[in-house]
Amino acid sequence: MNDIFEEIGETIEIPVGEYQAYELAFPDGGALSYEFTVTSGPAIDVLMVRDGEFSYFEQGYQVNYNSAHTIQEDTEGSSSAGVSSGTYFLTFDNSERGRAQPPTPEPTPTPEPTPEPTPEPTDSMGGNSTATESMGTDSMSGGSESTDSMSGGDGGTATVELSITAGQ
Repeated sequence: MNDIFEEIGETIEIPVGEYQAYELAFPDGGALSYEFTVTSGPAIDVLMVRDGEFSYFEQGYQVNYNSAHTIQEDTEGSSSAGVSSGTYFLTFDNSERGRAQPPTPEPTPTPEPTPEPTPEPTDSMGGNSTATESMGTDSMSGGSESTDSMSGGDGGTATVELSITAGQ
């Protein structure tokens, strides 16, 4: 790489469910080199997405990406390869958009489906029993929702040291 036009070296924090993207323009093609190390937190994905696909990525859709510059489900890695002309987003991803998924702090129980109440001629006992089961299931799923929101804490945040060099 002779003519360097972008150099980035920093430490970033990526909360669970989020990503950090760097827009890189290569009007005449060029070369990209990067390395990263997750110093704390879960494995992440690094995806190189063309600008035309990036809005789909932001919306949570699966997208095409440059496989030469993509590393999935890892806590460290590096890449160095040529790039064809265009604008790209080098994306450090701590969401479920790529293959790596942020951890949940503890196993979340899968709520069992609430059985439909069977109509009976005598409602008094069946109705109370069904209401109690239903309330138990609701509080369990409520508990799992608060567990999900707690996963946004420090346990799911990835701290990443990275360096990016782009040029021709």
